[in-house]
Amino acid sequence: MAQSRCTHKGDRAQIMARPHRVVYDIVKREAAERGIPMGQYVADVLAQHVGHPELIRELDKEALPLAMETARSDVETDLHSCGA
Repeated sequence: MAQSRCTHKGDRAQIMARPHRVVYDIVKREAAERGIPMGQYVADVLAQHVGHPELIRELDKEALPLAMETARSDVETDLHSCGA
């Protein structure tokens, strides 16, 4: 169950995920390249994914679909190289 709390960023809920290491490494790299915290990057990607782009705080809203497609391509490449 998600925990809810209000922060300076508004009403937020906390979730925990355990992504595949390949996904984690890509998320970490993407966030670092953009100079934003990894948690905010994930929150912004989730907001876009569920159809709420108005909740995106730090990602460039126009560039996000391209960034997601690039990340998806990276995952496919990494998974093929791992034999997954």
